[in-house]
Amino acid sequence: MSHLNPTSSGELFTVDAGDFYRNVVPTTPLNSSHAFCKFWREFLAKLSNGCDPFWDAMMRIYTGQSGFAGNRSEIERFKAIFLRSPPNVAIADMQSLTLYGRHKRLPRLWGFIFISKFFVDEWVAAGDDIAAIGYEALLKATIVHEAAHWAQTLVSLSV
Repeated sequence: MSHLNPTSSGELFTVDAGDFYRNVVPTTPLNSSHAFCKFWREFLAKLSNGCDPFWDAMMRIYTGQSGFAGNRSEIERFKAIFLRSPPNVAIADMQSLTLYGRHKRLPRLWGFIFISKFFVDEWVAAGDDIAAIGYEALLKATIVHEAAHWAQTLVSLSV
């Protein structure tokens, strides 16, 4: 495994549409009482307790080997790096219903994954309704997808 040195820390931000499309680095923290803060903490906690298919997929992306058959210590090393320095997340007003998330491969933004404000807002508004389950699944899938792009960027930047 090549050397990884992510500088992100899993912080949560918000970004408006103008700054999102101008590729401005997010600096406005997400309000700590926002429901997504708890969602993000719980998501990371679940990843720290197993989720072997997730870690196996991340290692395949990281190593570029579709048939990754690394040993457990390599997976545990990657897992520790990811959990110690997860991507920063910015809830972004993407002004589009076709964008769920985005990872921008720009040097100043590589440590961020962007999640659609629209779908976060819809999840929050759904509350305890059955629709919330669908939005939660969408948010989790988006985070995993964008985290995979983040992991691939780590590889690209460390070569």
